[in-house]
Amino acid sequence: MTEVEKLASNHKWNMPTKCSVCGADLVINENHKELKCSNEFCKSRYMGRISKWTDTLKIKEFGLTTIEKMIDNDIFKTIPDLYKIDYAKIAEMDGFGEKSAAKMKSELDNHKEASLAEFIAGFNITDCGETIIQNVIDGKDFKSLNDFLKAKPEDFIMDGLKEK
Repeated sequence: MTEVEKLASNHKWNMPTKCSVCGADLVINENHKELKCSNEFCKSRYMGRISKWTDTLKIKEFGLTTIEKMIDNDIFKTIPDLYKIDYAKIAEMDGFGEKSAAKMKSELDNHKEASLAEFIAGFNITDCGETIIQNVIDGKDFKSLNDFLKAKPEDFIMDGLKEK
């Protein structure tokens, strides 16, 4: 019995225990606030990652339905794939066309730059939104992604945040 199944049973919760997309077990995070599919290659996880990225960077034209259609048609599966899209394929897809493909390209082209906090938050680190990331950057005076990546775990223990 998985942890999710135990919780559901013990508390008599009517909650899913299997992913509705791929059927894999659902897992719950440490603070019991989030269920997610245990299958790293599940379409729902790809959709969630890309949706978080486009939402964080405020990229329009990429709602969940569109993201799902793009994944189903092998247009993209990962965040880096977004920047290598074959727009001719999108133009040929039912319900899209050249105008939609051009809008998508324009949106991505207009959002190729991001602040360090947006960039890191866009990768959907559990419990770390843009504000928290910005507070860490400000509190530890990180100037670049390299500073952030080279940091030791103890560098993320905040004994006080800088006031803006």
